Amino acid sequence: FRAGEMDVVLNVAPDDLGWIRENQPGALHTGPIHATYLLVLNVARKPLDDVRVRRALSLAIDRDAIANQLLKTGVRPAWSFVSPGIGGYPGLKTAEEAMPAAKRVAEARRLLDEAGYGPDNPLTLPLLYDTQEENRKIMVAIGDLWQAIGVRAEISNVEFGALLGALRTKNYAVVRSSTFSLYDDPMAFLQQFGSQSPTNWSGWTNPGYDQLLMQSNSAPDNATDGVTRTRLLLDAEALLNGEQPVIPIYYYQGKVLVAPRVQGWWDGAIGTPPSRFLTVE
Repeated sequence: FRAGEMDVVLNVAPDDLGWIRENQPGALHTGPIHATYLLVLNVARKPLDDVRVRRALSLAIDRDAIANQLLKTGVRPAWSFVSPGIGGYPGLKTAEEAMPAAKRVAEARRLLDEAGYGPDNPLTLPLLYDTQEENRKIMVAIGDLWQAIGVRAEISNVEFGALLGALRTKNYAVVRSSTFSLYDDPMAFLQQFGSQSPTNWSGWTNPGYDQLLMQSNSAPDNATDGVTRTRLLLDAEALLNGEQPVIPIYYYQGKVLVAPRVQGWWDGAIGTPPSRFLTVE
């Protein structure tokens, strides 16, 4: 890009941001995008079939520390799955988000103890991620946070294709993943965890969740009885978050380089401008 051989770079490495801001600030395009960085839990695999274990693992992760102290790239801590603001969606407010970190850790320990894990019966979990330095830093941080509640993470990395293979065959315990919205509506996120969804990698199913999604397809945006489409989607997301088959970590921040000679570029929360709208001077 600096040599002029490339016009657009879609994802800048965090370690390069300082240099770019100082030397090529006009080329850097940043802004929130509708995408969530997360962990997927294999609910068919013990002990992750126990919701208490899944909830404990989530509570132990300090999203604020990961987003604002480790990464410092503008990403926003995520306590719920759906990116707030997509399609006018307000986003789900969770009780965990408002809890002090020490209280979350104490609750995580209590849940693990209730599930039968502790000093006399420690829990060890394989944690898989795809090879990338930013992912490595996050997984190490999560491993340290889990250690504080008595969970040992066996961290390993593979190429992205192998990670997808592990997801599709459910040959994993906990794996790093992400969801990028393909259209401007919360259903772009929530549909992934319907019982019949081919991308429901966790194996989690809930008839109530399926019913809420189905009802939302025909519900009005405004309803006198209060049963609006948004209300139904919020209820569905609350079910998903409560049973924790996925652990959201942060909402993405776009970090794109665009050469000044590229005309017609615009910044958006979903995808990038199709090339037919772009020209190069």
